Amino acid sequence: MSIRARLLDHRHRTIIGAPYLGKLGDRIGQEKTLPMLLLLSGLFALPQVWTDHLYELYVWRFLQGLVVGGVWPALQALINAQCPRRIQGRVFGVTASSRFLGNLAGPTAAGAIAGFASISAIFALSGLLLIATGALVGSTTHDRAWREDMKEKIAAWAHRLHIRH
Repeated sequence: MSIRARLLDHRHRTIIGAPYLGKLGDRIGQEKTLPMLLLLSGLFALPQVWTDHLYELYVWRFLQGLVVGGVWPALQALINAQCPRRIQGRVFGVTASSRFLGNLAGPTAAGAIAGFASISAIFALSGLLLIATGALVGSTTHDRAWREDMKEKIAAWAHRLHIRH
């Protein structure tokens, strides 16, 4: 496998990051880690636009791969927690199909973008898309977490009032 092919292959880096980031998600909550990981991945993609040396590019790709390793476990854990049991198999199937479709369409689209613009444009576009996705996921999960937190506080407050009277 050539050096260029290894740079594009995230598998060996995600293997390192996934267990640690999965454990972090278990400790602080997947709703918090998923947007953070998407944002960090996008932030690690952007410097790749301006790198001039192969080893510098490898460092940024390595860091991005470590962070990307935590996205899939966080997503799977959130699906498991949020999805009703009766349709979990269907949802996991759609998620897996979407991932494989992305594995097919991503390199094809990247090749077209590189042919039309440049290789740097691929890093810029992917970084911006990851940052935007992280912000969108973060705002969505923040609203849901806030609503759940408020429900719990209201229930506790109502319970305390009921006990007093």
